[in-house]
Amino acid sequence: MGVAGFSFLAIQFLPVGARVNPPVNPEHTIEAQMQVPEHVQKIINRSCKNCHSDATVWPWYSKIAPISVLVTKDVALARKTMNLSKWSVQAGLSLQSEIGILTAACADIKTGRMPMPRYVALHPEAKLSEEEKKSFCAWSTAETKQLVQQLRKQREKTSANRDAARVTVPGT
Repeated sequence: MGVAGFSFLAIQFLPVGARVNPPVNPEHTIEAQMQVPEHVQKIINRSCKNCHSDATVWPWYSKIAPISVLVTKDVALARKTMNLSKWSVQAGLSLQSEIGILTAACADIKTGRMPMPRYVALHPEAKLSEEEKKSFCAWSTAETKQLVQQLRKQREKTSANRDAARVTVPGT
């Protein structure tokens, strides 16, 4: 065994990021928080959830260095950016967050940034057709419009409450 073989074998024993799947609370998922039509749910399940949820199916190559480092880093970043398993405690903390994440998800899908090309190379079933991209974006745009309406109502209510609080008492 040469130096390259020994080096490859040796790096297998180096610690890498944890390949874990925290428990999923069904009440916090995007499906529990939004109306997700079945055809969009299929797209999300096939092309998004393996990285953007706590239900990752860790492939065999995620245990082999140096690829394992890249895979665990990609999944950790994906979960931090948009975790579909923790929608209500991540994106759902504010309407602005939900609006931003849904808008960015559509833009990333339209431009081919997501699913990541290197992911699609190893998981060809994750590739989205143009029709699927349009379908996802139509759904996310419709959801975003509803969220914007909710945000406007919240702001109007806050403004009305603020105006009511400004009413002065005579003689003060």
